[in-house]
Amino acid sequence: MSSDFPVTFADVRPLAQVSECALLCVPGGFGCNAAMVDTDYLAALRRLASRARYVTSVCTGSYFLAPPDSSRGGARPVIGHFGTC
Repeated sequence: MSSDFPVTFADVRPLAQVSECALLCVPGGFGCNAAMVDTDYLAALRRLASRARYVTSVCTGSYFLAPPDSSRGGARPVIGHFGTC
């Protein structure tokens, strides 16, 4: 996978196949509405975020880190810029 910028993503695979990660960055943007109701995707994010050393997001990706219906017990703080995203 590549982008318009000098960044290349290698060894890309489904989240279900990723056992752990040191850094999890959740992207936002187009597709977020569909992803918010994808229970497999949300479960994989929760599983990976629970063990990652660093958890970050871009734009509306922050919504996935603390969905409105989630339990706040032990949850990490989440910040988003609602005026732009």
